[in-house]
Amino acid sequence: MKLYTLLDDFGYVINAAFFNEGEQPVNAIPELVTGNFVKAKWNGSQWIEGMTEAEIKEINAPIYEKEIVSIYSMLCERALRSSMGKGYEYDTYQKLKQQQEEYAEMYAVSIGTSIEQTVIDGIQDEIDMDYPLEVLEAELISYGITPTGSHLEKMYQLIKFKYEYGEVIYNIYIRYAVSFRKKSRSWVASSLWSKLDTGFNIARSIPLELSTEESEALFNQFAAL
Repeated sequence: MKLYTLLDDFGYVINAAFFNEGEQPVNAIPELVTGNFVKAKWNGSQWIEGMTEAEIKEINAPIYEKEIVSIYSMLCERALRSSMGKGYEYDTYQKLKQQQEEYAEMYAVSIGTSIEQTVIDGIQDEIDMDYPLEVLEAELISYGITPTGSHLEKMYQLIKFKYEYGEVIYNIYIRYAVSFRKKSRSWVASSLWSKLDTGFNIARSIPLELSTEESEALFNQFAAL
């Protein structure tokens, strides 16, 4: 028994089947498909691509565009998660956005552009639960900040630093995400499917939370394609 490829009248593959040698039908050839083809075609001597570039693009473009949107959304989530120091997989994007908005309200109080009492009370609750004075001062010093003022004012220092630092990190990551989306779409327009596959694999390897150095290294890998 030997495996043969069955062809239609135009040289396109129907399927493969086993036959005793000499008993195979006239449309069976011993050559099996080798190579990466969307639609393999036998031209009498070798396998060739049986679809035009335009036909391949018509099939691939919506598939790859859907994946670009999916990965871009994932990168935005990673950007938000990393900027907030939230490496917990069970935190949804919606929950992270809510936490970001709550922290923005705390930041507004900390810089004096808001006097919302419920936010001030929430900051005081956080102090009472997590930030005794010695812990708060030690954390500020670890960030290179000289603690000044009352216990609450020192907490404002910490909130201000974390929020502003997080915004810088978030904007860096979002810039990378936008660049990924723009470059990927240019590859779709140019039918560079193998580059897209490699770029997608790089993007999918990004962990839930990553440092600026890690994100830059991954972005440089992508940019070098």
